[in-house]
Amino acid sequence: MQRNDDKARRTRRVFHWMVAAVFLILVLSGLVLYTPLLSTLAADSWTRIAHRAGAVSLAVAIAAYSAVDSRGMREWVGELAWWRTGARANPDVWKRRHKMVVTLGVAVFAVTGFVQWFLKDSVPRDVFISSVMVHDILFFSAVVVFLLHTYHEFDWWLWRRRRCSSCSAPVCARVCPSDSISMQEDGSVVRDGACNNCRLCMNTCRRKRYYLKVPSQAGGWEDA
Repeated sequence: MQRNDDKARRTRRVFHWMVAAVFLILVLSGLVLYTPLLSTLAADSWTRIAHRAGAVSLAVAIAAYSAVDSRGMREWVGELAWWRTGARANPDVWKRRHKMVVTLGVAVFAVTGFVQWFLKDSVPRDVFISSVMVHDILFFSAVVVFLLHTYHEFDWWLWRRRRCSSCSAPVCARVCPSDSISMQEDGSVVRDGACNNCRLCMNTCRRKRYYLKVPSQAGGWEDA
């Protein structure tokens, strides 16, 4: 069971970096296509070919991931279901919203890109222009989301480096849903490979707040 979980985490990590690489290709080729100052770089249509190749690669990567790790894909879709409540819902609101934005963005990207690529001469002119406008707005929005994602990942790395070097009472270990946090003899807090980056530990860290109310074993509430 542990081996299967490790394999699933490796698969998701590989898929994550594949998507990141394809996204960078789409961003760079898209900037050349849609930015007048860089239009001279689009000679011989190599950027258009790269952009379309990136779009196809992204679709293939998503399909391959769905086939290889169907459970992970079901979990992803389950976390997107904002109308659902219960144990299967991800308690981290920021992470759920991030996944929702990414999924909806990719879907609309695919639809508008399909219209521009295959239906240019079939749809009415107003529909085509509208698809171009939506595609461009989503493109620059995706760049903003990517920058925010990079910032949060750096902040997450920096937080662990600053806050987890020593701790007298790691409340984070109590709330970790994957039981991946433990305190070493030297007082440092470490995470193992089961960590799913939900960041719930950041929200409950005692060094971030003066005190934290947590459920006591007697059924009431006590200061952590």
